[in-house]
Amino acid sequence: MSQSASAIRESVSSGENVLVLAPEFGATESSICMDLLTLAPPSEEAVLEVTVTQLPGDRVRQWEEHADVPPAAATVINIGTSTRSASSGPTTEDPPGACEKPSIRTVSSPSNLTRLGIEITEAVDELTDTDAEQQLAVCFHSLTPLLQYVSQEDLFKFVHLVTERFTQAGAIAHFHMDPTVHDEQTIAMFRQLVDGVLERDGGEWQFRAR
Repeated sequence: MSQSASAIRESVSSGENVLVLAPEFGATESSICMDLLTLAPPSEEAVLEVTVTQLPGDRVRQWEEHADVPPAAATVINIGTSTRSASSGPTTEDPPGACEKPSIRTVSSPSNLTRLGIEITEAVDELTDTDAEQQLAVCFHSLTPLLQYVSQEDLFKFVHLVTERFTQAGAIAHFHMDPTVHDEQTIAMFRQLVDGVLERDGGEWQFRAR
């Protein structure tokens, strides 16, 4: 575990939401994401990943490269878009590996926040019903591409609702956002919805409680 993960473990608690500010697809972004998803021992975790710009197989592969053991349970919600990251490459929708076979849910339109909210709620209910003792860990990757399809106001309302649901479920949840794409006003808008922000400062990750 990296020093950054050890520091984050002391800063982030169950029921809290974190905004991760980093350019998308960078190595440091992927590393801090996996650190946040493994603050508890993986065998004691239920993991929910919501992905817009990567395929489910990419997310599973990142987990396998980071952790020695799979989580106790996992669900990936795949939001369809017309384009995918060029770095994703060929992958399968139903990869082997973690959790034997993670549950895959699909939301065909990134503009359908109502459907996405339903899928998230159902996934959280399923993962928390499996074992109440498991720590729910959530990654939302990412808010940035969704702003190409919905207004800031609509996404703000949506994130407000899902962060409340994650808090109720005792999750440790984080949301990615690319600060090189948005102005300070947009970033400040979403900072209001989380308990803390992780961003690079002088080459190191810094956690700032809101």
